[in-house]
Amino acid sequence: MSNKKIIGYKVRDTKTGLYLRSLSRNEWTRYGKIWSRKSDVFATINAIHIQNKIDSIKYLEPISDWELVELVEESTVPMVFFLDQISMA
Repeated sequence: MSNKKIIGYKVRDTKTGLYLRSLSRNEWTRYGKIWSRKSDVFATINAIHIQNKIDSIKYLEPISDWELVELVEESTVPMVFFLDQISMA
């Protein structure tokens, strides 16, 4: 059994490598926005479609170039192991 824990989701454009920051402003950045639940990603996309069906075409047209990225926590290490790297001054 894997210890993988999903801590968030991002949407990445595979052509540019940028992450979605705001779909309504068509804003893509190096870091993007993190959604805590997968359903929140889909709700954001659906909200654009519902708000204005005509304008949603320009936002959602390149959706075939997007991918959902899972941010995972695979392992943890107690901070006490890094005390020699922390300045206590």
